[in-house]
Amino acid sequence: MKAFNTIGAAHLTTEGAPAGTPGRRALQIAGNDDAATQTVTALLDEFGFDAVDAGSLSEG
Repeated sequence: MKAFNTIGAAHLTTEGAPAGTPGRRALQIAGNDDAATQTVTALLDEFGFDAVDAGSLSEG
């Protein structure tokens, strides 16, 4: 998995917003394992971010 490389660590605790919030920030993820992609997507949602799946690691 490739995730969290488009946001600074300090922003993880300050820029999250509830799901459905207009303008909610989205972060790109990429991975070769569907289960891991689902796990990271859920984790991002808990942190207050949407996930944008960029595809496999070679594409992302």
